[in-house]
Amino acid sequence: MGYVLRVVEKRAFLLADNHENTDLGSSFRTVTAWLYAALLVFAVVSTFYRYALEPFSKRALLKSAVFEVSPGEKDAFLLQGALKAYRAVGYATDGDNARIVNARCFLAPVLLDLNYSRHDIVMSDYTTATKDVFRTDPAYTLVTGFPRATDWARSIKIYRKVR
Repeated sequence: MGYVLRVVEKRAFLLADNHENTDLGSSFRTVTAWLYAALLVFAVVSTFYRYALEPFSKRALLKSAVFEVSPGEKDAFLLQGALKAYRAVGYATDGDNARIVNARCFLAPVLLDLNYSRHDIVMSDYTTATKDVFRTDPAYTLVTGFPRATDWARSIKIYRKVR
């Protein structure tokens, strides 16, 4: 045991003579300080990226409300799919002018004619089911409703004139 201590003392003397640090605790503190410094730099850089650069990234812009599809546009897509084969359809509604303009804008390639008796296909947009005269009229049969609609197209039904 004494031999090992003398070798360690000699080694420590040589290290001290070469201006190297012989304190093992000091080197541990240096490594720990470098690790903390690296973690701090990583935290600062990632925080900078998250709050300064990420809001302007392509992925963040595509997730923003600017590019979000509204429920009204989803309903318009459902209606456009149902009416894509027709140029013009009859349009029966009890809604105000704003509702009529909204439907005409969303369904733009399809002409919505308020004089619905001239058309074989009629889109009914009554806000209450009791006003929907096509439900009980034997001259019209229900083609489809839109149960998956989430906004303004919930009350819309499409009827076909029976010949």
